[in-house]
Amino acid sequence: PVEAGLFEADFKVRRQASQLLANLADCLEDPGLPEGVQSKLLDLLHAHLNNEGDGEALQWSAQAMEALLSHSLSRGQFSEAFRIVLALLDLANAHQGHPTLAWKAWAIQDLVVRLAGPLNMAALVPLLHQRRGELTTSQVHSLLAVMGQPAARYLVVCLGIEEDRSRR
Repeated sequence: PVEAGLFEADFKVRRQASQLLANLADCLEDPGLPEGVQSKLLDLLHAHLNNEGDGEALQWSAQAMEALLSHSLSRGQFSEAFRIVLALLDLANAHQGHPTLAWKAWAIQDLVVRLAGPLNMAALVPLLHQRRGELTTSQVHSLLAVMGQPAARYLVVCLGIEEDRSRR
């Protein structure tokens, strides 16, 4: 029903469906959703961001996607997060040249900047030092290249305040 609601003709129904998903995603705790379900939900939200013409519904879906991707990053699921962030940037670039869709490009770029915020970058630091599922330097560089300078600055600050000198 929520999936159908995201693509309903009535914008009020789309707003409610996207708000419901955002509220559910904000409550996500470990272990989270099964990987297949989360991936399907992220793809669904991506399609909704691409097709949505209502700013409020788009913002709710962006909030849901941010919560799901933040959860993925905190669990060390970088390939999924990286894939979605690349797709979001492609989506923003596709809408950037259209004067009537510039607001959508801005909203999607804002989502990527929020993903590069302090909490997500702070989640990366401990993962850099784990023995199992270790995050490689090339993965960090790839993620920072996509998320941009704000992410790199936050990561440097997090590393700078790390108390264990060997981990800095």
